[in-house]
Amino acid sequence: MSESHSSNADNPLLDLSGLPRFSKIDAGQVEGALDAALAKCRAKIEAVEVHCATASWASVASELQDIEEYLERVWAPVSHLNAVRDSEAFRSAVEACLPKLSGFHSEVGQNLKLYDGYQKIANGHDFGELSAARKKVVKNALRDFRLSGAELEGGARERFREIVSELSTLSNRFDQNLLDATDHWFLDIEDENDLQGLPQSAIDLAHKTAKDVSLSGWRFSLQAPSYIPFMMFCENRALREKVYEAYVTRASDVGPDARQFDNGPLMVQILSLRAEMASLLGFAHYAQYALEGRMAGSAQEVGEFLRTLAECAKDAATKELDELRSFALAEYGEKDLAAWDIAFYSEKLKQSLYAFSDEEIRPYFPL
Repeated sequence: MSESHSSNADNPLLDLSGLPRFSKIDAGQVEGALDAALAKCRAKIEAVEVHCATASWASVASELQDIEEYLERVWAPVSHLNAVRDSEAFRSAVEACLPKLSGFHSEVGQNLKLYDGYQKIANGHDFGELSAARKKVVKNALRDFRLSGAELEGGARERFREIVSELSTLSNRFDQNLLDATDHWFLDIEDENDLQGLPQSAIDLAHKTAKDVSLSGWRFSLQAPSYIPFMMFCENRALREKVYEAYVTRASDVGPDARQFDNGPLMVQILSLRAEMASLLGFAHYAQYALEGRMAGSAQEVGEFLRTLAECAKDAATKELDELRSFALAEYGEKDLAAWDIAFYSEKLKQSLYAFSDEEIRPYFPL
């Protein structure tokens, strides 16, 4: 126990005195930090529950806000690092923590004492004296309790919690598949002629990437710093097509890595669980459930908005595409503009019209 306390005392995730100390955080600290944070949150919630029978903003709502903020500050650096500094150790740590985290959120969301406390605040004689912001917080909290299954009973309540936990795990696996698919594919170039058109910064990065794995030549990946300049500047059309196909088919059942990181089955599972979750709460479909906290009033309203937006944008988009096709044909003899040509000829057109290239300003913005 003393070793655990000692390690937690030195755990940078639990030091909230300043900005997150990302460089000091390692995978071995993640689960211990979350366990300590959840224990602290649960203890505070027990203390808040005592006041729910006579709830006020200060005794319940404000305290819950502080608890939520504390947990968010502990977990946010972990979530960020998991997205930008991928490693097997960090993945394992996050996977071990997600059920605990979703379990805690379900506990709070289905806590009838807390739900009753917020109802008492909303129905209290001094609710009208609260600021507009605080009234909104209380109303949103009551909505979120209902959306978390607080009003469910028996097996339905337990099933709802299971679904929330499963969705958390599946969503994380979806992100990992996409990341793995992005990291897995690469294009190795040995012939310097295939680099024509590429800026020196992209060539240098590709050379370093190849050198890091003890290869000669140049290695291009699907990571944005490599993919974007390749599609904008590489004059080898066949290579642009190859890189484009790999990029747009990531984590799917087609393309060069077909089915290796396929998110298709996960999407089916996620959609099925979302539908079941919405049904448990009495919604016709998941879109209706998801819109409870949004400005749009219905799925039909969202659909109409998107169709209107598409109609408004289509004429301008068609005009721009026609201009690009005419430019590519007149200046480069390209008769059949394909998806992997858009970024390339758009950059050429921009340089032609404005004598400007993104690469010219790159040295001034090194980060």
